Amino acid sequence: MRSGLLAAALYKYPLTDTMIVLFIVLALLVLTLFVLHRLNVSRLKKIILCERSYSESIISKHKNTENKLTESYQKLEETHKQLLEAEEKMRLQYNDLNERDNELKRSEERYRLAVEGVNDGIWDWDGKDGKLFMSMRCRSIMGFENTGENIFIEDWFGVIAREDIEKFNRSFTRYITEPQKKHFQIEYRIKTGDDRIKWIRTRGMAIWDESGIPFRVAGLNTDITDQKLSEEKIHNLAYYDSMTGLPNRTLLLDRFTIAAANAQRRQRMVAVYFLDLDNFKAINDTIGHSFGDQLLLRVSEELKARLRKGDTIARLGGDEFIMLQSNVRDMSEVYHLAGRMLDIFKQPWLLNEHEFYVTASIGISIYPNDSSDFQILMKNADAAMYKAKEMGKNAFQVYTLELNLRMMERMKLEHYLRKAAAGDEFKLYYQPQIELATGRVVSVEALIRWSDSTMGWILPGEFIHIAEETGLINSIGEWVLRTACKQLHRWHQEGNNELKMSVNLSARQFQERNLVELIKKVINKTGIKPEWLELEITESIAMKDLDYTISVLKELKEMGIGIALDDFGTGYSSLNYLMLLPINNLKIDKAFVHDITMNSNQAMIAKALIVLAHNMNLTVTAEGVEERSQLEFLVQEKCDIVQGFLFSTPKPANKLQLSNYDVTHIKDAAEFSASV
Repeated sequence: MRSGLLAAALYKYPLTDTMIVLFIVLALLVLTLFVLHRLNVSRLKKIILCERSYSESIISKHKNTENKLTESYQKLEETHKQLLEAEEKMRLQYNDLNERDNELKRSEERYRLAVEGVNDGIWDWDGKDGKLFMSMRCRSIMGFENTGENIFIEDWFGVIAREDIEKFNRSFTRYITEPQKKHFQIEYRIKTGDDRIKWIRTRGMAIWDESGIPFRVAGLNTDITDQKLSEEKIHNLAYYDSMTGLPNRTLLLDRFTIAAANAQRRQRMVAVYFLDLDNFKAINDTIGHSFGDQLLLRVSEELKARLRKGDTIARLGGDEFIMLQSNVRDMSEVYHLAGRMLDIFKQPWLLNEHEFYVTASIGISIYPNDSSDFQILMKNADAAMYKAKEMGKNAFQVYTLELNLRMMERMKLEHYLRKAAAGDEFKLYYQPQIELATGRVVSVEALIRWSDSTMGWILPGEFIHIAEETGLINSIGEWVLRTACKQLHRWHQEGNNELKMSVNLSARQFQERNLVELIKKVINKTGIKPEWLELEITESIAMKDLDYTISVLKELKEMGIGIALDDFGTGYSSLNYLMLLPINNLKIDKAFVHDITMNSNQAMIAKALIVLAHNMNLTVTAEGVEERSQLEFLVQEKCDIVQGFLFSTPKPANKLQLSNYDVTHIKDAAEFSASV
């Protein structure tokens, strides 16, 4: 078909050379292209075959790979599943571990809180390497809180007080040297860094290895300082006097039991001293109880300094002290110690610029001579002490059987005296005081008498000191003052308008803080004038506390009350002190008047006293005038007032003569007594 087309073309268009050439060239080109085409087709086929083969190979490989991938995927999927399962397990394990870790943290926190939060300090000692664990609380208790370094057992031992280290070592060593199931406990003292003392209680338990060696000891340390202080306080309250710190009666009995046993074994004695301060209440009442307590403390220190180490001094209460002198060989030792005790009171006491004297009376009983019973020995010493007071105080007296009888009599008298103070057994008698210049009764002195239904009449000298010691004197003294003022008011109503009443004040009365108010109250109730009343105080009362005495007397004198100094010359006052006292009347004691005509020294003293009083513008009253010769002496020396049996004995108010006495024709005491 192609050749036909070519022939038609040639026919239509005749060929030129050029065209032929072109044609040939074109034919060659076409042939070449055909050949090339065939070659390419063949090569392409080969390529296609190769590619098909390669593709098939690739496909095969791909299928193989895909199969492998499928298998791998399946395996991976299985592995993933396994991983998921493992992951779940791990998650569960993690959660479990996390929970356990949290629980462990909570446990550790609880342990830490338990260790550090409790009051006790926890410790743990490793016996192999010597390491010592102490909780922070334990470190604080032991005084190691300021150090962050390791603590060793030697550091612990190093803070234990020297007095207790041996006891601690002995107790700790005894415990760890033998395996045992029980714990050990010990109490001891430690010194902290600021030199304070702490009490520690250590409790612990050890763990021993098979060879019996403790390889671990752990326990608790407790600060028991407050407990020990409380126990000590309770012990002190039970066995010691709270003010002076001296043993009390309970501890004293224990000490005596020991001393008596030693004395019996060694054939020795024990001396029991009963010491009581004289007129101690006056000190309390004048300068106050706080000063009285200071004095008791000073006295206890001085007495304690006089005793040996093995002796004991105790305070029973108030101003009463008991001393035990142990291991006594003979009575000379007793007398020596008693003398040393009294020496304490020879010098004046100075408290806050207050200077005053105070003395003491001591009674002594001896074991086993007087008794083996401590209560009886104390009672006997008490009886001897009262005997010392009766002898003038500031002395010691050893117990005898006669003293016991006197003590029984005194107790009986005290019993009846209490009944008398509550009843109406006291009477007031009156003794006139006569002015020598006129013979006129210018005053009467009220004197108490006691009439008991069982014992009869009892004179003041027998019971006034008991009333002082028991405190009954205050109520008795108030009764005397009130009764005397009432009687004075009656006498004034009867026409004795210038008569005065003289009333004695006891030492204990004078020290009462409400004395002035009491006197004002009595004056107002009885209706007398203050200038009608004269109060008598003794020289010893005035000198106990001069400042207080002066202040009270000034207050009384400003009211218009007269003040008389009684028993002058029998005490130890200075004449300079006498000039300071705001008194009106100086009474010469009957001890001077008695021997005034037979003893030149007494006469000289009496003359001097009268001159001294007149120079000080004081009235002079002589007591105890019993003889005509005494009266003549007093008239000659210009004594102002006298009283005594020469004129009248003390009498009830309705029998007392208040009219003038003729002093120029008075009888002697013997004649006078016969005529009464």
